[in-house]
Amino acid sequence: MFLLLSRCAWLSKFQDNSQWIQIDLQDVGVVSGILTQGRCDADEWLTKYSVQYRTDQNLNWIYYKDQTGNNRVFYGNSDRSSSVQNLLRPPIVARYVRLLPLGWHTRIALRMELLMCMSKCT
Repeated sequence: MFLLLSRCAWLSKFQDNSQWIQIDLQDVGVVSGILTQGRCDADEWLTKYSVQYRTDQNLNWIYYKDQTGNNRVFYGNSDRSSSVQNLLRPPIVARYVRLLPLGWHTRIALRMELLMCMSKCT
């Protein structure tokens, strides 16, 4: 994963809405939020994205939904250095998590971390 404050970032080869980055947690866990940051050495970042998840590689992807049942749009960064936290309420149970870019500044670039619950999330 391309952690916050690292000198690396995920850079998408193409700049369109069919791109995604997938994280394999290696085991099923409870994800309570997502932290994002732009590319450290260029003015490139995500401005908005959606989230998909699943517990097993053989299952279909599930979009994280808002209260009205629509795919939730998360708002991302407005510069390359600030970190933006988006909490998942309710948290998700997943092994695989995908971020799907919906908007970006200059180019799709991302540093990120997932917030995990080590005990019961409220």
